[in-house]
Amino acid sequence: MKNTCLEPYEFLIDFLADYFGENTEVVLHNLSDLESSIHKIRNGHISGRSVGDPITDLVVRAMKNNDSEVHYQCNYLSKTRDGRRLKCATFFIRNKQGEIVGALCLNTVVEDLIALNDKLSHFLS
Repeated sequence: MKNTCLEPYEFLIDFLADYFGENTEVVLHNLSDLESSIHKIRNGHISGRSVGDPITDLVVRAMKNNDSEVHYQCNYLSKTRDGRRLKCATFFIRNKQGEIVGALCLNTVVEDLIALNDKLSHFLS
C-alpha cells in the first residue's frame, strides 16, 4: 500500500547510506503491512534482509505502546543472524493523527570498532 508520509524519506535513505558507508544498513519501513514492511533498504547485506521483508520486534512494541512523546530510539544494541554486533537507531514516522506509520532504521556493524577499542585499551594499560 502506498504511504505518502514516507515519500520525503526515500531520498534520505540513499543520503544516509552514502554518508555512513557499507557498514551501516539503512531501512525505511512502511507499517501498513508488518509482514512485508521493508519499503526501501540500503546495505541489506548486513542483515540479509531485502524489500518486502518484515519489521523487527522493537518497532512493533513501539507501535503497541503508541507513546506520542517517543519520536526515536538511539544507541541500542542488536545482533545480526550471524552474531555480529550492531549499534542501532530507529526514528518513528507518524501521520497527522500521531500514529506510527513508518520507521527509518540505522544498523551499524561495530565489530571492528569493538576490536579496535580492545586493542587500544590493552596497549594503553
